[in-house]
Amino acid sequence: MAATVPVGGRSGRLLHELARTHRWCDAAGVFSTLVACTQYPESFKEAAACSWFAEMEYTLLEMLSEICKPYVWTMNSTLRAFGGSVQIETMERCYEKFQASGISPNIKTYNILLDSYGKAKMYEKMGAVMEHMQKYHYSWTIVTYNIVIDAFGRAGDLEHMEYISRLMKSEGIKPNCVTLCSLIRAYGRAGEVQKTNTVLRIVENSDITLDMVLFNCLVDAFGRVGAWQRCGMFSI
Repeated sequence: MAATVPVGGRSGRLLHELARTHRWCDAAGVFSTLVACTQYPESFKEAAACSWFAEMEYTLLEMLSEICKPYVWTMNSTLRAFGGSVQIETMERCYEKFQASGISPNIKTYNILLDSYGKAKMYEKMGAVMEHMQKYHYSWTIVTYNIVIDAFGRAGDLEHMEYISRLMKSEGIKPNCVTLCSLIRAYGRAGEVQKTNTVLRIVENSDITLDMVLFNCLVDAFGRVGAWQRCGMFSI
């Protein structure tokens, strides 16, 4: 991993040079590369050490000060980078700058905000985003529902998690593996064996494939309560 450090340094210098010469489209491409790198913990540590995020924010502010404005794609990539690394204040600061420059958010923007606040356990801000989406009639996608269900599940708020799950069903949106994994993990942590069994029956009576991730969630949930015999009743 030692070789990653100079790479990060070159990326930071590249962002600085692209900003200085007003090559915003090329800068956006570098943004996407940095966002991809931050999905991995070790890469993120190296990125932070090389001040990639500081360079990203600097480039963003320079970009927004120019007549040539970035697209919503650049906004979403930037918010995901900062939100994914739990740099919430920086994410919010950038979001305000983007909006002030006239760039309108889309459903992906709100999904990123919800996911970032949920993982940071900032549930009041997450609720504010949900209220804003409802006020301005943004239709939830399967991704939106999965993010919110997972956030409530991680918080141990089964009541709200189940409410959102029912709302999802009433809207005619079918759950997928991500949805079911979130439900199973939440029920497993709460020791709710019967409710875990209910989710398992949904899997058995649907066209959802029991993949390795879903299988592991079931094994963990039943294993937490010592119901190992249940683990032998399903296979992938």
